[in-house]
Amino acid sequence: MNWTNGDDVIIIPAVDNDEAAQLFPDGWDEQKPYLRVVPQPR
Repeated sequence: MNWTNGDDVIIIPAVDNDEAAQLFPDGWDEQKPYLRVVPQPR
């Protein structure tokens, strides 16, 4: 898979949902329990 600037980014599994909610208050797309993606932060 080739990532390019501006593509969605993955929230690493080491970040739990509570911490992710603080970091990404607009939410994320949970494709699988271990695969959460968000738009690239600016």
